[in-house]
Amino acid sequence: RVFRSANFLWRGNSHLDETCLRLAQSPGCGKLDRLRLSRRRQQTGDRLQSPGIAALAKADFSRLAELDLSYQDIGSGKLKILLRSSALGGLKSLDLSGNPLKDTGAKALARSGLLANLDVLKLESCQLTDAGLTVLAHAPDCRVEQLFLGGPENVFTPLGLRALLESPAAVHLRTPCLAC
Repeated sequence: RVFRSANFLWRGNSHLDETCLRLAQSPGCGKLDRLRLSRRRQQTGDRLQSPGIAALAKADFSRLAELDLSYQDIGSGKLKILLRSSALGGLKSLDLSGNPLKDTGAKALARSGLLANLDVLKLESCQLTDAGLTVLAHAPDCRVEQLFLGGPENVFTPLGLRALLESPAAVHLRTPCLAC
């Protein structure tokens, strides 16, 4: 049987990086269209570390359309490793909610070229400010239709929101969710 979706909701399992290494080496990896390695908010236990991120970045995810890495403690450094993957170019949905990306992570995401193909981008509670929002809004070829930026750890002022709504990317936005 061919699996097209892999869902891993971690509940304190201490083998997450090892699982990512095995998944990345699996011949069926290139057939996945959805991968969820999400955690719950405030959950303790293992988080995705650099070896797991590096394995994911090297994997053949040529058919992957949806990637959920929410609440995995991915900062801008780990995000930059992941964004080096050429196999993520077909993504349509990316959920990085609950990761401490900060504005440097937003800048890395904006420079990656990934926003040209994404329909859905979830960055709730990623410790973003007006600077990160402005960088995302002015990313070259940004075509995101649904943008989720709510959460208590994102802090935007009217200036940041104005930068988003007046940016070239705003013409593509159908669902900007700032207080989800």
